[in-house]
Amino acid sequence: MEGVNLRDRLIAYRADRGWSQARLVEESGVSGATIAHIETGANKRPRRITLMRLAQAFGVSLDDFLSDGPPKAPQAPEIPPLQLEVMYAEDDEATRRRVLEAASEAEREAYLAELDRALGRTEHALLEDAASAASTLDEDERLAYTGRRNVLRRYIGRLVALRDEATGERAAPPTVEQVEEALHA
Repeated sequence: MEGVNLRDRLIAYRADRGWSQARLVEESGVSGATIAHIETGANKRPRRITLMRLAQAFGVSLDDFLSDGPPKAPQAPEIPPLQLEVMYAEDDEATRRRVLEAASEAEREAYLAELDRALGRTEHALLEDAASAASTLDEDERLAYTGRRNVLRRYIGRLVALRDEATGERAAPPTVEQVEEALHA
């Protein structure tokens, strides 16, 4: 940070974006008092995590934020690949939407096929669990079965929601009875 006038950098970035201090608080999660202390020069050496949050709020790298050049334009967020594991783990709906919009038709088709395979495997596992529940279970086995069944249902629900998001349709997750009918048909 030597040679960088952090006070001026922060003020320049805020002015460039047209943001108030309150807006920067919302965007960065840094307290208003900390931002005010940096801008008045009372805090000349903020913590690294504070600087990282400010840079992230402005959509620039920490190096760009601390450089001597003019404020950089925000960088477009990196778009992760359209893969089931990535989409399943991503909690931000807007990010998932950007990934789907950026994907080619072939990538979408491969993703939907991967979703369908995962749904089929999970529905099959749920059906197998239902068949094993018909046997005599002791209390511990019954609790384990119920827990696994609930996990599988949540997983199926999430997969169905991801499929709906990718296709633009809305469908309810299949019931155990529907899965059994489909597999025995």
